[in-house]
Amino acid sequence: MKKEKRRWCAWALLALGLLLALPSLGFLMTADDLLQYAIVAPSGEGAADEIASLLAARETIAETLGDSVTATAVGGLTGTASVSAGEKSASAVVYAGAEGWFEIYPVALASGRRITETELRRGDRVIMLDSDLAFTLFGAEIPEDAEVRVLGESYAVVGTFRHRRDVGEVSAHAVCLPLRAAGGGLETMLFSAKPVANAGARTLFESAVRDGWQPGGSFYSIEKEAMRRTMIPRMMLLVFGMSALMALLRGMNGVAARGAQSFRAGMRVHYFPKMIPRLMGLIGLCIAGYGALAALLYGLMTFTVEPLYVFTEWVPENIVAWSSLRDVFWNLTSSAAQLVKVGMPQMRRIEFAGGLLRWGCLLAAWAALLLKRRARAKR
Repeated sequence: MKKEKRRWCAWALLALGLLLALPSLGFLMTADDLLQYAIVAPSGEGAADEIASLLAARETIAETLGDSVTATAVGGLTGTASVSAGEKSASAVVYAGAEGWFEIYPVALASGRRITETELRRGDRVIMLDSDLAFTLFGAEIPEDAEVRVLGESYAVVGTFRHRRDVGEVSAHAVCLPLRAAGGGLETMLFSAKPVANAGARTLFESAVRDGWQPGGSFYSIEKEAMRRTMIPRMMLLVFGMSALMALLRGMNGVAARGAQSFRAGMRVHYFPKMIPRLMGLIGLCIAGYGALAALLYGLMTFTVEPLYVFTEWVPENIVAWSSLRDVFWNLTSSAAQLVKVGMPQMRRIEFAGGLLRWGCLLAAWAALLLKRRARAKR
């Protein structure tokens, strides 16, 4: 009875591990490639100057980035702010953007219209509310002259958008407004870009923004950070994948050996021309089987080695020179030793999914070891 309970416990752990790991892995593997550089926004009179500096720096930095990115945008956000209309109020995440903001951070329009590029450029006092927030403040019908007050200023409501609270957002609701109209209520200011694949945009973006805008900020490559969280399953897949491939190779060798033995036996009683179809069938089977194994091995190794093309800082210039290895070590630890990092919602989602994936992999590996141990005990 105890053995039966242990078996069901192992299967339950395996199911729980897969339930945690597979959706998290899918989220990380499909994460959009997005580059972000964030700083803590100054308060008071310095906020307007910093916004002006950011907007001016965008033009220069965009020229530096050239064709390595498809879009750039600058903006800011506040984790939670009070949004009020009359006597009703609610807290919301405030997203403030300039021109091109919606190219990088699109919204699904629910009613009304989106803030136009002209309004973003001029800094008009207009705002978009998420549909749930709009219902909380105004009910089912939003007046044509509806206004809300947020960050100490009044804004005209031009539309609503669909929003679902996600990991990384403090408040359940969200609003969007022009950066130039945000004033001094922002907590974070950021520069964002969508990179072109294999164009070296990550390094170029980080250096350009640090030199052209603000040093000492927090740089994030969302695709790179997502890939970093997949290293555990990649290593597990390499181990289990190689074990499975070796088992398949042994099976294929057995099939080939039995086919060769059958062919030799047939040659004792038949002439060679009559055995040609059987020989061709055996050759075709071996080509297909070993070819499939080679393709699986190539796919497994490509999936495993892929991070080296992304994390180029992991690869020393000279793998046998101690000085080169030491430089790589200190370069990696210096970025990890940064005392203060500005968190972004997209990065929080990656971290959350990575944590679920890590626990899922550990549970699945533990369950696999328990099942393997039980299988050995039966022999």
